[in-house]
Amino acid sequence: MLADVNSTIKKLHSAYPAARCALSHSNPLQLLIATILSAQCTDERVNLVTPALFARYPDAPAFASAKLSDIETLVRSTGFYHNKARHIQGACRQILAAHAGAVPQAMDDLLALPGVARKTANVVRAEAFGIATGVVVDTHVRRLSQRLGWTQHIDPVKIEQDLIRLIPRRHWLDISHLLIFHGRAICTARKPECTRCPLTAAVPVRGTEKRNTCHQPSSKTQAHKTKGEKVMLKLSATQSRWLLQVLAGLLLNGSGLCLLAFAAHNKYANAGEWFYSGTLALVLVNAGICLVVDARSA
Repeated sequence: MLADVNSTIKKLHSAYPAARCALSHSNPLQLLIATILSAQCTDERVNLVTPALFARYPDAPAFASAKLSDIETLVRSTGFYHNKARHIQGACRQILAAHAGAVPQAMDDLLALPGVARKTANVVRAEAFGIATGVVVDTHVRRLSQRLGWTQHIDPVKIEQDLIRLIPRRHWLDISHLLIFHGRAICTARKPECTRCPLTAAVPVRGTEKRNTCHQPSSKTQAHKTKGEKVMLKLSATQSRWLLQVLAGLLLNGSGLCLLAFAAHNKYANAGEWFYSGTLALVLVNAGICLVVDARSA
């Protein structure tokens, strides 16, 4: 397995010699903020947002004293901008209060900052300070690690532990960039281009010791899948109609009973109005019962 890992890393280095952090930054604080913004957002989008953001707020004191709504406006397009703006300002205020305005290097200090989880801390420690204490696990690293058979977990922390045990420490800083570049260029989530992939021989088939690719299902398998999907869609539609019919019947029942109770309680002076209301209530109840019975027999 170790030989396979070293061979895979070597091939990735050959394919992506310029692999590096895709987030534009010029100092540790900018990297920290850009990484916070990258949650549930592409690096490309973050790089479009940060130039104006850093021009307006060049350091921690500027962010700390800024109007929160102004930060929100600038980072809005990255998504979840309320939380991100609050985390950015909170982190800067804590950096000023506890670390004299400098981004801390210690893992525990970074994790204590608002909006900073282990992935962000690993990115800052690796890229800003050259400290390798773990492996950055994002969506690409998770997907490729699973496809390569390096982990069977889905939790990022457990995946990182598997990678730390498997990958030599000298590669901890660059393995994430290599997998991210490969995940974007070839080994994509929906349609991996396996015919172009230099790692095809390293991809295991689940449940066997053989090797295979990440190709999409064969035409025969796809046909069965399509037929199965149609059956599921048909069942779902039938179940939806049944549920709607039952709910409509119950609604009619409830409306009729409420109208009947209201009419009986108020004792209309006009007997004709009471009779009309009672009759309408009974019709609604009967219609509701018919709908429910019909749904059950469907």
